[in-house]
Amino acid sequence: MNSPRVCRQISPRALLLLSLLLIGLGSPTLAAAGEPDRTERTAQDSGGSTGQSITTRAQGKRGTRPKSSQRRRSTRSGAKTRKRAPRQVTVPVELGVGPAFFAFSNPISGGEVLGGPLTEGQMFHYGLRIDIAAIITYDFVRKYPRLVPRKYRSMFKPGSEFRYTPGILALIPRDIIISPKLNDTGVYGANWQLLGIGIDLLSSPKANLNVGAGLLATYAYIDSDLPNTSTHFLRPGASVGLSAGAMLTDTIGLRLGWNSNFYIPQEIGGGILDMGEGDRSLWHIGEAYLQLRVRFPYTTTL
Repeated sequence: MNSPRVCRQISPRALLLLSLLLIGLGSPTLAAAGEPDRTERTAQDSGGSTGQSITTRAQGKRGTRPKSSQRRRSTRSGAKTRKRAPRQVTVPVELGVGPAFFAFSNPISGGEVLGGPLTEGQMFHYGLRIDIAAIITYDFVRKYPRLVPRKYRSMFKPGSEFRYTPGILALIPRDIIISPKLNDTGVYGANWQLLGIGIDLLSSPKANLNVGAGLLATYAYIDSDLPNTSTHFLRPGASVGLSAGAMLTDTIGLRLGWNSNFYIPQEIGGGILDMGEGDRSLWHIGEAYLQLRVRFPYTTTL
C-alpha cells in the first residue's frame, strides 16, 4: 500500500521566499562585518591622502624658490657683509732732503717786496727741508684703479704724477729751522705739514713742475737783540708753493722750489694770543729750498 508522499519537492515560490528571507536576515550581519572594512579603507585612504597632501605642501614650502625681491635683499645684505680680501700694493715714495732759507717778513711791507722789523736784523735764516710723498702715477692708477676715486682717474695722463702726503707723516717736521745769530736775530723752530697735495704740470717722466698746497703748524722762537722783537711764534697756517725738478736717473733727482706760508697774524714781540697791527705783526714766512730727491718702492697691504 502506497503511503502518501510528503512534499519533498520545494516549489520555486518557496525557494524564492526562502532566499529573500535568508538575504534579509544575513545582510545586516554582512553589512556589520563588512562596513568597518570600508570605513577603515576610507579612513586609510583619506588619512593617506591627507598626510600625503600635508607632506607635499610642507615640501613645497621648503623647496619653493624665493621671490626675486627676497633674492635681491639677501644678495645686497651679503654684499655688505662680505669684506674684500687685503692685497699688497707697491707705490713709489719720494724722499727729498736739502738746505732751506727762510724769510720772516710780510709781502709788500714798508714799500719792499719782503719787509718788516725782522728783516733789519737778518734777512734770511737757515734750516733743513724734508719732504716725503707718495707718487701716484698713471701706471699705478691703471694697475690699482679701485684705490683712486672714479672722478679723479681722468686727471692722470701718461707721464703725469700726483704727489700725496698722508696725515700720519705730519709727525715728521717738514722744515727744521736752526739759524743762530749772525747779526742781531736768530731763529729756532719747525714747520709741520698736516696735509699736503701737489700736481705735476709737465707730465714728463724726467722733468717736473709741481704746484702744491698744504696745511701747516709752525713754532719758531725768534731771539733778537732788537727792541721788542723776541717772539714765541705759534700759529696754524696754509702753504702754497711752486717747484721745478729733474730726475737724473730713475731713482735720483734734484728739486728747486719756493713756498709762501700764510698765518693768522701774530704781534712781533707780543704774546701768542696777540695779533698785532700793520708792520708789527708777522703773517708770512717765505721759504726757498734745494733738495736731493731719492725714490724707492714701498709695499703695504690695503
